[in-house]
Amino acid sequence: MLKKVFVCSLVFLVLGSSFLFFKHNFSRSFHHRFTQSTDLSYENINGTSLLEKIDLPKAKSRDNDLYHYFHLEEGIEVAANSDGEIVRFIITGETKTVRGVGVGDTIEKITATYGKNYYRRSEHGINILGYKDHTLNHSIEFWHDQNNTVLFFRYDLGSME
Repeated sequence: MLKKVFVCSLVFLVLGSSFLFFKHNFSRSFHHRFTQSTDLSYENINGTSLLEKIDLPKAKSRDNDLYHYFHLEEGIEVAANSDGEIVRFIITGETKTVRGVGVGDTIEKITATYGKNYYRRSEHGINILGYKDHTLNHSIEFWHDQNNTVLFFRYDLGSME
């Protein structure tokens, strides 16, 4: 009986430790579910908001069956659904968030600006610091290098995968 308890405890310890170790690699939706909400209601990109309707250009910037990706302007790529509503912004240029954070800024500046209700994850080998607004179902993710410098950021609907 003591051996059974020891083995069960050991298995539980190993599984629990691996959960903490691999949590970084869990999906975006996992992190959204367990992260406290941050108010993103004022967020927009150069005055354009998520779910705003736009005319879809014929030229796509990437091949994607679910969304129409194109460059809105230099350094700003957007994804729109079939109704022409913007569902994602990808910022690689000088454009900043409403709160003044952008490419080249540090993770320290982001957490000082957006607060402590963030999650960390990685995708394609890049570290990500993200915030989720549960009321609006919006999220903003800052993709950064090993020096904690923002490479680009995405502002999108929380349902985007």
